[in-house]
Amino acid sequence: EITLIDPRCDAIEGYKRQVQLVRSVKSVRYICDAAESVLPSFAEDVMYDLVLTSPPYSNLEMYDDGPLQVYKRYTNNESYLKQFLFKVVDEVLKRLSPEGVLALNISDNKEHAVDICQPFLDFIRRKPGFRLACTLGYSTRSNPGYRSTNSEDRMSGEPLYVVCRKDQ
Repeated sequence: EITLIDPRCDAIEGYKRQVQLVRSVKSVRYICDAAESVLPSFAEDVMYDLVLTSPPYSNLEMYDDGPLQVYKRYTNNESYLKQFLFKVVDEVLKRLSPEGVLALNISDNKEHAVDICQPFLDFIRRKPGFRLACTLGYSTRSNPGYRSTNSEDRMSGEPLYVVCRKDQ
């Protein structure tokens, strides 16, 4: 089963079209809500082999002006980390299968005082039973929702942190 969570209800139709292109997908659950609100309601016996997520980077990505958007709910780094990112990661780790993996794409932005990578790594180091398996890097272009003072379409790199159980 695939579970897609997005606070933008209008994005769900696009996801449904994408899933139709992948004929091997048998079951998809679409949830229009904030991940930090809905994940705690998932049954504890629901387990995932892979959780791949690229949550909004604090106040940098503004996809729409809806009330569930991260930049409206968490106005500083501390609230973003404690009430959003760490809460979501906690809920995801509870639901990873024994061989499951969390792949999380986040990035810092010193220009806008977004410092989330090191706090995330420290959080994982303190999580009993889990470890950082590796960090993958990839090149990206600034995306349309990303707030940047640089008007050029610039190349940049971002980490993809891969977390698994310590016994893996």
